[in-house]
Amino acid sequence: MPTTSRIDLPPGPEAAAAAREFVAISSTAHGAGDVVDVLRLVASELVGNAVRHGGGARSISCVVGDRGVVVEVVDGGGPFALRVEPPPDEEDCCGRGLFLVWALGCGLGSGPVRGGGKWVRAVIATELDMNAGEFGAASELG
Repeated sequence: MPTTSRIDLPPGPEAAAAAREFVAISSTAHGAGDVVDVLRLVASELVGNAVRHGGGARSISCVVGDRGVVVEVVDGGGPFALRVEPPPDEEDCCGRGLFLVWALGCGLGSGPVRGGGKWVRAVIATELDMNAGEFGAASELG
């Protein structure tokens, strides 16, 4: 049975640091410490995008199951389409975050949250036969 942890995030740029600390503590406490570095990067990228493009990061959830971890960030809104390709301009220093998360082998998704905003989710497999369907949306779990 997956274990879900969730925290509300502070507004602004300090949200990313709080998210990195949260996923490190939560994943380690629930037996997924082997992927903590990937989780910290994923949390930082998802929260950074929420702050920059999604009207601010509201919360982050970490769902740890037997075969993987789901990190889900809820933000204030913005587009649901996730751009996972790097920007066409090689000199551009922005726009590579979701591509990097995807390149690490994470599944990505997004959708609306009741009452406004959206969730953006990354699934990090800890086994090759990970079935992402094992996990529900953390935003719907409580």
